[in-house]
Amino acid sequence: MPLLVGIVGRIDLRSDAVDEVLAAHREASPRFRGVRQILSHHPDKSVMNGCDEPELYRDERWRRGFARLGRELSFEAMVYEHQLAGVSELAAAFPETAIVLCHAGTPVGGGGPFGSVGTDQKARTAILDQWRAGMTRLAEQPNVYVRLSGLAMPCLGWGYCDGAAPDAAGVARDLGPLVDHAIGAFGANRCMFASNFPVDKVSMRK
Repeated sequence: MPLLVGIVGRIDLRSDAVDEVLAAHREASPRFRGVRQILSHHPDKSVMNGCDEPELYRDERWRRGFARLGRELSFEAMVYEHQLAGVSELAAAFPETAIVLCHAGTPVGGGGPFGSVGTDQKARTAILDQWRAGMTRLAEQPNVYVRLSGLAMPCLGWGYCDGAAPDAAGVARDLGPLVDHAIGAFGANRCMFASNFPVDKVSMRK
């Protein structure tokens, strides 16, 4: 069995050439299994946006492109915690398509200040409450799976990149409650561990 079982490609599902791009991906490799389009968009300007529209997953043109994935191809969704409800709506509208939530929904500022987000305990509690509620609701859609990755990214606010690299106990203390909630909501069969390197290297330097 080859070490590389599947490849996920990039596509803008708003494109008029969705079918052509998908065909090109298939031609490039028989291991093409799905597509990824970053949908993350945050209202706070101190947080980097991966998408030029705040709710692209609700755009009719984009959804027409999404419909071309069908049962054959999966979709990897990278969003922030306040966008989880939108992913839940998308999953309900397209139950035949497997959706993989990247980086467990990325609760920006949930671990500490990041820019002007999560600057006090009240704000961080609200962020994590919204994330937990969104993850619980999303788990009701049986076609959604979760990648447990990226939780050390600077935007979560742990501060790992600002000082000494954390030890294993510190990482378990900080990230453990998020991982536990995701597994508790989705079940072990719908969760997968994944690397986010080199992005997380700035935080996890040991």
